[in-house]
Amino acid sequence: MDKLNKRFKTISVIIFIIVALLLGLLIYLNWGIFKRRMGLERELNSLKKEVGVLRERSKILGAQFSGDGLSSYLERLAREDLNLQKQGEQVIIFPLFVDATSSEKKENQDLNKKNLWQLIFGN
Repeated sequence: MDKLNKRFKTISVIIFIIVALLLGLLIYLNWGIFKRRMGLERELNSLKKEVGVLRERSKILGAQFSGDGLSSYLERLAREDLNLQKQGEQVIIFPLFVDATSSEKKENQDLNKKNLWQLIFGN
């Protein structure tokens, strides 16, 4: 009977250790899942706020471009982006200032020096 009790205690300790290890493993795995879930919930809340803001913006834009607002917006877009004009209109396009490259600047400086030389000495 003493051997049976000793054997029972040994088996109980082994089972306890196995159960404790399994419990620890489950807690460790659950912690990772919990952290991932919390991150996803934060991301979901952020996206819900963004959807709310975009819906409000959509309502504002819808009110601006309903009816006559849409046609004036399309006309402005056609004029500015597509360079279109109404029949009988004249469009004036101003050239953009383009910064000269360093070689062009050097050529201009050399030309200015030659012109100055010619002005001073008349050659």
